[in-house]
Formats: sequence, structure tokens, C-alpha cells
Amino acid sequence: MPPKQKNGKKILIIDGESMTYKTLKEILEYEGYVAITAQNGRDAIKICKEDSSIDFVTTGFRLAYYNGIEVAKKIKEMRPDIPIVLISGIELKEISARPEYDESLFAGYINKPMNLKPLLSTIKKTIRLRK
Repeated sequence: MPPKQKNGKKILIIDGESMTYKTLKEILEYEGYVAITAQNGRDAIKICKEDSSIDFVTTGFRLAYYNGIEVAKKIKEMRPDIPIVLISGIELKEISARPEYDESLFAGYINKPMNLKPLLSTIKKTIRLRK
């Protein structure tokens, strides 16, 4: 099956695991998105500062420099309207028990190993609502 037509929507993938971000990048590009990657929180924040055309963010939890919650907070300070989905192998109840966790930072949570259907559905629905 050929890749879908480019839709011009840009997604930032933040994940410290190269297999995860490479696979996700390939799938999102196949789905017609422009996908860019960052392997750590510091790079992700820099990318968001420099590129205001990012439409959606996925972030892992365990990242170098900042965890996924800290990254989401810093991105939301710059871009309060940008949807962020947390993708992690750690259960949400464990992450949400952290004092810095704020549910309002995230448009959704996907557990690893991830099922791509909920992620793609969340991306499509959230981007459509932002139009």
C-alpha cells in the first residue's frame, strides 16, 4: 500500500529509545505527517522554541535532562495550545502519582508496547479539533 498524501501537519516525537522514535517516525510519515524527532528533553524544548509550525507532540517519560512531565510543562509554557501525548512503558497510575504530574498537560496517554490505532486516532481527532 503506498504512503498517504502529505497533509502538512508536523509532529514532534520525543523518545530516548531509538527503536521507538524511528518506528513512530516511519509510521507517521507513512500516514502523511511530517515527523521530526528529539532524543532528549533539552533538544525537544529547543526544537519547540525554534519551530512554531509543530502541530502535535508525542513524548516518552524517561528522557535525558527532563522527564516527559517536565518537557510537557516547558513546551506548554511556550505553546499552551499544542496537544501532547505521553507514551510510556510505565503505568499511568505510577506516573500520575508523581507530585509534578498534571493531567491537563496531556491530550492522552499510550502505554508501551503501543497500539498504534489509539495514537493515530488521538492525533487525527486532536489536530482536527484545532482547526
